[in-house]
Amino acid sequence: MQNIQSHSAGEILKAVALAGSIGTYCGMSRMLEDLLDESRATGWAAGQGTLAQVQMDAAVLGWVEVPTRRGGPAVSTLRPVDPAEAEPNSLSARYGRDAQPLHTDGAHLSKPPDIVVLTCATTSTTPTRLWNRPRYGRARTQLPEHVRHGVFLISSGAESCFGTAYSGGRFRYDPGCMQPCDARARQTVQYFVDVAKYADEHIWGEPGQVLLIDNRRVLHARASATQEPQREIQRVSFHLKREAS
Repeated sequence: MQNIQSHSAGEILKAVALAGSIGTYCGMSRMLEDLLDESRATGWAAGQGTLAQVQMDAAVLGWVEVPTRRGGPAVSTLRPVDPAEAEPNSLSARYGRDAQPLHTDGAHLSKPPDIVVLTCATTSTTPTRLWNRPRYGRARTQLPEHVRHGVFLISSGAESCFGTAYSGGRFRYDPGCMQPCDARARQTVQYFVDVAKYADEHIWGEPGQVLLIDNRRVLHARASATQEPQREIQRVSFHLKREAS
């Protein structure tokens, strides 16, 4: 994964104001707000836009960008890499260019991001996979007790803590940085392996697509990118100004 430079909310708003267009912009329909409303039903929503528009919309809405790497920028360019090139404890370090398992972003953070936004300026033949528990029939809407109570060791650089994969109405799960500590946690790991077959796939078939993912309710994954080493997806994560219902 290679990081790129991002701009703070203040810088974006200043640029818009200097252009003399902030009043006009605030009166327009905001892409992110529309996508967030649409995501209430499924946990994700897709539209058309650019990274610059995503950051501008987020600044106006008061969303706070969340770096997922300590000391790194909030915006990352995600590329398939071999394990030797990957960041320590990342999924790429374990799986390389092969398919990645279901996970939530920023699971190692004390407060993981609420929303993850992916953008692709071109197209990609490698889909992003999305799993939301209530979408797959009444028999699977009840979350197993072991997902709520299995204990994981969550590593974040030199620091670590203990936690579960589901707490307070939100998921926190990443097998790259979370190690199971008991039988219930090991059951949880297998549970997410098993339900991956029910995941939907978002196809990056048109240039300029934006995919908003509710990181609290939805686990996502990348399909195998062994046939597409040039794939590039930009990612930016946010804490919401207010909780989405």
